Amino acid sequence: MKVIAIQLLSLFLLFVSGTVIPNPDKRNKSAELRLVSLSKTFESDFEIGAAVSNEKLSDPTTHKIVERHFSSITAENAMKPIMLLRKNGTYNWQAADKLVAFAKKNKMKVRGHTLLWHKQTPDWFFKDNKGKDLNKTQLYLKQYSHMKAVMEHFDSVDVWDVVNEAVSNQYNSDFIYRKKGSQWFKICGQQFVSKAFEMAHAISPKKKLFYNDYGLLSKHKQDKVFRLLKGLVDKGVPIHGIGIQAHWNIYNKAEDVEILIQRFASLGLDIHITELDVSVFKGNDQSKHRNYVFTKKDQTKQAEFYSDIFKIFRKYKDHISSVSFWGVRDNESWLNQHPVNGRRNYPLLFDDQGMPKESFYAIIQSTK
Repeated sequence: MKVIAIQLLSLFLLFVSGTVIPNPDKRNKSAELRLVSLSKTFESDFEIGAAVSNEKLSDPTTHKIVERHFSSITAENAMKPIMLLRKNGTYNWQAADKLVAFAKKNKMKVRGHTLLWHKQTPDWFFKDNKGKDLNKTQLYLKQYSHMKAVMEHFDSVDVWDVVNEAVSNQYNSDFIYRKKGSQWFKICGQQFVSKAFEMAHAISPKKKLFYNDYGLLSKHKQDKVFRLLKGLVDKGVPIHGIGIQAHWNIYNKAEDVEILIQRFASLGLDIHITELDVSVFKGNDQSKHRNYVFTKKDQTKQAEFYSDIFKIFRKYKDHISSVSFWGVRDNESWLNQHPVNGRRNYPLLFDDQGMPKESFYAIIQSTK
């Protein structure tokens, strides 16, 4: 029935702000220019965003899609520590400033991503001038200095991922925190998370502060993140929301998404869907599949999943204030390199040519 409902879009005109949704099987460029805007469709529900880079925005097709369909952007990499920090103590703001200028020109919001992450922070950040590891006090001073510089420079950014991916993925342990590869944990211990939020709030008391993580459809990982955030909330730590990195796939179940949202909504935190894409491969599938073809069956399966989760998002719109896709067009997706380099994936709403896919129309139809 869902497939029929999507196809029936070609039989009538859907007027939203004077625009028309064309038949997804008989698309043409002139019709796409009149395509209903995603952000306008959901403007009474939540913001619709996309992760972008200056390189991708330099492509006219991606540029036009972002301008038309999104009300917020996230810098894919430009605001991460390794991109901003210079060893001499100065900052390279150029790439991030360009993205902020694009957002301002188009009256979009910017989501700050990210202040603290065990990845993409240069190794020298954790060492003194002699190459020795900083102690806790030294690292906290350096951390505060970095956060202050970044948050004050990007004063127009109202939402920040303060801490990214601090929770362990180990399934043979109930210990919350990621130890492996985390200099934050190694030097400061588990209190570095609460300390980061306290610092961010002291620097910019009016900003919304989020914890951001992935893999939360896994009950084990979900339990750990819930325990972490409940502990922060119970202690009065100034945390305002959770970013759910929605790197899901067509084999996931929408009911599990609803359970996840219900659970974190119970903490009274704002929820952002921060990195949404829907892979055509199972999460643990690391085979090459170099000859894979995006079949009609998989296209429909993806469209149905997108439709189902957007119905859930709207159901919980009092708790969800933002939904952001991790990318714009399929050919630009990070999933073409991860977890298998060179394996084509088709996780987004727009195809390689920038044309809306069946999933796009399914999302629009989900509002009816």
